[in-house]
Amino acid sequence: MSKNIKNTFEEIKLNDSEKEQLLENIWDNKDVHSEKNNMRIMNNIMKTAAAVAVVAALGVGSVSAYEYVKQLLSPKEVVSVVKEDNELAEKFGKSPQDIMVQESNGYEITYLGRVTTDEVKDPTFIENFGDIMDGSTSIVLAIQPSKGANTSLDGKDFGVVPMIKGVLPLMYPQSWEANSEIIDGVLYEVITVPGVWDIFGYDKVYLGVNENCDFSGYYMENDGEIKINEKANTVNVLFEIKTDKSKADKEKAKEYLSDYYYGDRDPNAIEDEPFPGEVKGTEEDFKTAIANSTLLSENEELYVDIVGRPIYGIPGIAQWSARKNYMKKTGKVDYEWSYVLDEKVLYIFAVELRDGKYYQNVYKYNGDARQDFKWVQDYCALIEGYK
Repeated sequence: MSKNIKNTFEEIKLNDSEKEQLLENIWDNKDVHSEKNNMRIMNNIMKTAAAVAVVAALGVGSVSAYEYVKQLLSPKEVVSVVKEDNELAEKFGKSPQDIMVQESNGYEITYLGRVTTDEVKDPTFIENFGDIMDGSTSIVLAIQPSKGANTSLDGKDFGVVPMIKGVLPLMYPQSWEANSEIIDGVLYEVITVPGVWDIFGYDKVYLGVNENCDFSGYYMENDGEIKINEKANTVNVLFEIKTDKSKADKEKAKEYLSDYYYGDRDPNAIEDEPFPGEVKGTEEDFKTAIANSTLLSENEELYVDIVGRPIYGIPGIAQWSARKNYMKKTGKVDYEWSYVLDEKVLYIFAVELRDGKYYQNVYKYNGDARQDFKWVQDYCALIEGYK
């Protein structure tokens, strides 16, 4: 970058419309070493005010932001070339984007933006949720080896994990259509998912990008915040996505999530609907295990999600929703558990409803749970059968 452009980027400010114009100039001028193009960009900057705001929106340092975006295809170009969808490409071309860059395990992952459309191509989604949430969300990503890193794109499979603050399972449910192509050493991906994320704009919306769409690379804090699981030794980044707050609709979001997640379809049911193939011990099994366990935490108040489900567990290890209907209708303790296969550790969670709030006691079994309990043996056999 020329010295004048660099200094101007560091010294002046831009409003939103000026930011959009400047970004268009950057995308439209690939030959940044051309003096003519340098002057054209410089003139547009000088007619406006503050590049500091632009580079902050880009999510990287002031000079490196400009240097970075100029070497990538624009989201409009990516959609046109990789997805061959000129109509969608035009939407990207007309929409200013918040570009974000992160690095993980030798890879540089750039979120180039997203747009929403009215069209939904997934018939199952339309049938089940079309009256709640229509439209689609399209995302553009660029993935490349970090400078100086001994990494390659060969044989790598990257996917997205859309997430909503305070909602389990972490992966926002949907099918998706993905198009990808490696161009000049950069893997570009265009991912289109049914459903418009903006209805969740009442709180935070996230996009995880990692290998093999593995949502175990993330976990939820006790306040609902989503974090990267540092124990997952893989390529793993997390972007917080800006939404159109004017389209946020908490009631629609609640209806959608209530309809999708297990345990809320039948308000009169005592037992929440189990997962297919779920393995569960009896109340006596859990009491026997607790008698030979170490108490890790006691009377810990639980986070309750938007549809009223108490979330039990240990952040970064095991989390799920407790059986609220069971507790409300029986007044009993709900015993839940998690066996961490790699560590050979059994955790037991005793969840109780008291005065309208949920609390948990957390125990760690002291013995060999796989040897001592058939339900743990059955669970291990089930999980190992998937691998």
